[in-house]
Amino acid sequence: MDWKINIRTHMDVFLWTLVITDLAVIGVVAYYRLLVARELYQPILAHAVTVTVLLSMCLGYFFLWQIMLGQNNHKKLRQMNETDTLTGTFTRARFFMDAAGVDASRCSVLMIDVDHFKSINDTYGHQAGDDVLAKTAERLRATCRSGDILARYGGEEFIVCLPVTSARTASRCAERLRLSVGAVDVLLGHTRIPVTISIGSASGGQGDNIDALIARADKALLLAKSAGRNRVVAAEDLGDIDPEDRIRTMRRTSRF
Repeated sequence: MDWKINIRTHMDVFLWTLVITDLAVIGVVAYYRLLVARELYQPILAHAVTVTVLLSMCLGYFFLWQIMLGQNNHKKLRQMNETDTLTGTFTRARFFMDAAGVDASRCSVLMIDVDHFKSINDTYGHQAGDDVLAKTAERLRATCRSGDILARYGGEEFIVCLPVTSARTASRCAERLRLSVGAVDVLLGHTRIPVTISIGSASGGQGDNIDALIARADKALLLAKSAGRNRVVAAEDLGDIDPEDRIRTMRRTSRF
């Protein structure tokens, strides 16, 4: 039989303690009724039941309380592993857990990078950089659809999985995210810090998996950053052109 005690509140502990105490008393009564002589049964039973109730309630409450603490600690640890403490978004690990249940051939992926983030850190300090990441995540979360999977991918990068989303719809979603983040400056005292993002998108096809989509979206993101940032580039718009070749060409031409 596969079962477990789920204890979340003090009331749960109290109720389970009563159950354990009742079972202990029933066991004691049955024991004395079957094995103790009739003339000794009544005087001994009252004391035995009293001792059993006290011991079982104390021990039951103690052990059940420990179970509740263990479950709460496990829940907190799981939340720490699944939720990014700075931005409140999912972690990279949680993203891949949830994305594993999505049909990659029918979904789209957005790779998002906060523009000039190193410059923000160098100019305003790391606390300002943290504020920018937190506010960016807040805008992204407010703009994403209910079924979208948003996570912090690492550093100043975020990732969004858009289930059952075509390339055209993914580009529209990406543009909404870009405009939403850019519409609100981050306040640092009396200083306003303008924030923009670059986004690369990729949409799935037959035989695709989530890793392939991320790789294509990441290349599209690199192209968006090389083209001047604060824009959306879709991998599907690149056709057969290698994004890295396009980037090298742009860098060569920008010298003249």
